[in-house]
Amino acid sequence: MRHFVIGLTLLGTVGCTPKTPPIEGQTTLPTSPTPTAASASPALRASQSPSAIEVVEPGVTLNQDSYLPGQEIEVTVTGSGLSESAWVGVVPSSIPHGSEEDNDSNDLGYVRIREGALHLIAPKEPGDYDARLNDSDEDGKEVASRTFKVTVDPSPIVEPKILWAPTGPVPAGSELSIEFEAPLSYSENAWIGVVPSATAHGEEKVNDEAQRGYQHLNQRSRGKVVLTMPEEVGSYDVRMFDSDDGGKEVGSVSFEVSEKPGE
Repeated sequence: MRHFVIGLTLLGTVGCTPKTPPIEGQTTLPTSPTPTAASASPALRASQSPSAIEVVEPGVTLNQDSYLPGQEIEVTVTGSGLSESAWVGVVPSSIPHGSEEDNDSNDLGYVRIREGALHLIAPKEPGDYDARLNDSDEDGKEVASRTFKVTVDPSPIVEPKILWAPTGPVPAGSELSIEFEAPLSYSENAWIGVVPSATAHGEEKVNDEAQRGYQHLNQRSRGKVVLTMPEEVGSYDVRMFDSDDGGKEVGSVSFEVSEKPGE
């Protein structure tokens, strides 16, 4: 099974303080020279043309100001002049702003901005954190940030749940968005996948070999996965497992896959 890496650690000790103080949680630092349209991030290239390049100040926005431990964070990034390796990551607010290398060596999870929809995961420990945007992963610098809080969870997730119930057959090849809850004690590679209903329940290894699509939970306590339905009609289950290394099944919901509309 494939494994998704959510963190990267590089050694670094350089740090600096931003010249512009935060304004309502937003920090914007000077950007590097604007690259050509050919070298810009695909997410930003569409707004550039050979005759004129619109300069957009870098910025980071989040869907909330505070999160529970392990909760999914939806991130929106804007800005021009960002390279293919630009990234946004979760960094403790106590780390000095400015140095990409410093941010890299202290991040608790990151995503590159070219990867489409951007999601980070709130750290397990309550406290103050930043979503920091860095213009490059190669001698770059921090260009924007947004501060958020992780609060104590008044009702920590104890029992895993697949928060989806089928209302009828699901068309073959369609995408299914499934919300879930899972204890923070689960392995980073805990997963949810589509498995033929005829597959024996319980043992993760058996289900891993039979699965028709899956996503890791990546230590999220609350979130969602998007799974593509099999092309073959029949009976299937959405099953959750607490680990990808000899784990066990902890939840299951059965459903039917039907033919595609028009077939």
